[in-house]
Amino acid sequence: MHKIIKLISLGFFLLGQIPATFAATACGVVDSSLQGSFEGGCKEGKADGYGIASGTDRYEGDFALGRPHGKGSYIWSDGERYDGEFLNGRMTGKGAYKFKNGDRYEGEFSDGMRSGRGKHYHASSGETEIGEWSNNKLIKKEDDGRTNQELQNLRNEMNQLRGQRSEAESKAASQLEQLRKQNAEAEAASQERADRERRQNAEAEKQADRQRSNARSNCISACSSERSACKTECENNYSDERPSFFGESPRSKCNSSCSSREDACRHRC
Repeated sequence: MHKIIKLISLGFFLLGQIPATFAATACGVVDSSLQGSFEGGCKEGKADGYGIASGTDRYEGDFALGRPHGKGSYIWSDGERYDGEFLNGRMTGKGAYKFKNGDRYEGEFSDGMRSGRGKHYHASSGETEIGEWSNNKLIKKEDDGRTNQELQNLRNEMNQLRGQRSEAESKAASQLEQLRKQNAEAEAASQERADRERRQNAEAEKQADRQRSNARSNCISACSSERSACKTECENNYSDERPSFFGESPRSKCNSSCSSREDACRHRC
């Protein structure tokens, strides 16, 4: 009896030592691209019922035995997407597939491929292929209910729209080039005006310098003439050059006064 109790205790102890990682991954998915994280229903250690699995790809929807089974949405790592029915992890039934180039297929699938009736929209041309598909190939094409004349009218409208778009792009490019040319001409005219103003200012400054120089020369010349006239007057008024009792003669004093007056005049210049 004691041995049985010990064995039971040991069993509970060993169960308690099971790694947490094993417990966390006990409910898993089969597809390696979806292995990473899972939230949802679980049955016998595998995803079952509604759930969300994320790995390099992502799936949200119904599961059975760890695989997408039922309705769901599958998003691949490159951006392509399928919304529809699954069977044992494969696209099977009705659904819609969006390609990374913008194309879109809506219709029936079988074993992961377009099989059955469906329509494929081509983003590059704007055309839609409708009919029977097998292994991703259109084997029997159907029309979409429009007559040949209606289809031709639609093609004509598309060609007209392409022509209008090309004309609008050409017109816009021409207007842009004209604006660039106008801006370049305006900048050149502005630069020319600025250069002309600088030349005019420089010439005005030179002319002002010449006028100031001429004015000073004229002023100095006038001062010299005034001194000469002053000395002549001194000679006429004071003929005696003999020094007076107090020193300098009257003519010398007069000449000194003329020199002082000339210095003052030059200073003013």
